[in-house]
Amino acid sequence: MVCFALWPAATAWADHAATVYEKNSNQTKKLFTAQFKSQTQNDQEIATGQYFDLGGNLVFAETATLAAGNIVSVEIQQKQTDQTASVTVKDGQVFFSRTTDGKTETEQEKLPPSFVMAANFMKFVHTHWDELAAGKTIRFRYALWDRLETIGFELHKKGEETVAGQTVVVARMEPSDFFVSLWVTPIEFKFSADGSHLLEMIGRVPPKRRVGKTYENLDGDVVYLY
Repeated sequence: MVCFALWPAATAWADHAATVYEKNSNQTKKLFTAQFKSQTQNDQEIATGQYFDLGGNLVFAETATLAAGNIVSVEIQQKQTDQTASVTVKDGQVFFSRTTDGKTETEQEKLPPSFVMAANFMKFVHTHWDELAAGKTIRFRYALWDRLETIGFELHKKGEETVAGQTVVVARMEPSDFFVSLWVTPIEFKFSADGSHLLEMIGRVPPKRRVGKTYENLDGDVVYLY
């Protein structure tokens, strides 16, 4: 599973919002809302992303600490499933921890050259925007807190669209490994023409859908508001 609670501006931290709609509902069926906030402390960026149900209840929260656009640590609360997790980068290693029903599991792996999570995804994209816009494939490893590992992905430009008279760049993110692609659904992004802002994302989102007494993974259509 790949979940995104993206901080949608690449050039500078700022407060933003988002609305999560049911996928393929033509943005008519609202499911969740989100808020993204940030501040600078001791030359580090502290960013938070929070998702709320339509009753205003917090269902998912992520707090990230970054230095020069790189992940230092991320703390996660999945309140729907009562899970907590952390991802920490230290001494060239990535340390994972996830607690479910009071049981904690941990893993670690070598820090990859291009290490991406939701909080630095747009900064990573902006750094490679010229390559992406030119049609080149951008490769990186994305940390999946719920699986306690990183997975290789590729991001490439699909084309361009005109929305409200403005050019929008459409890109697709999918696993670089064929076998992983059998269980990970590709994600589609719509960026502003200069790559500075994420406008829309269609794919797996952090909140889950309640089905009976359980929660299931959810693909949604996320529209970012500035």
